[in-house]
Amino acid sequence: MSEFADELRQRTFRYTLRIIRFCRTLPDTWVEREVGKQLLRAGMGVTGNYWSCCRGRSGKEFVAKREGREIRAILSKSHKTAKENRRWKKRSATPS
Repeated sequence: MSEFADELRQRTFRYTLRIIRFCRTLPDTWVEREVGKQLLRAGMGVTGNYWSCCRGRSGKEFVAKREGREIRAILSKSHKTAKENRRWKKRSATPS
C-alpha cells in the first residue's frame, strides 16, 4: 500500500474514533440519541467504505455496488413522487 493510502486509512480511522468520542458526550435524550445514531453510522461508514475500496475488490463488485446505489436512488425518487402525487390528489379532491 502506498504511503498516501496508508495515511488516508489512518486519518479515516482517527475520524471514526473522534465521532465515537463525540457521540458519547451527547445528552441522553431521545433527540440526541437519534442524531447520535445517525452520526455514528455515517462516521463509521467513511472508514468502512475506504477500507473496503482498498482491499482491491474486482471491477464486477465495484460495478454491482454502483448499480445498487443507482437502483436505490431511482426507487427513492419514485417513492417521493408517489407521495407528492397522493398529496396533490387529496388537495384537489377537497372542496374549497
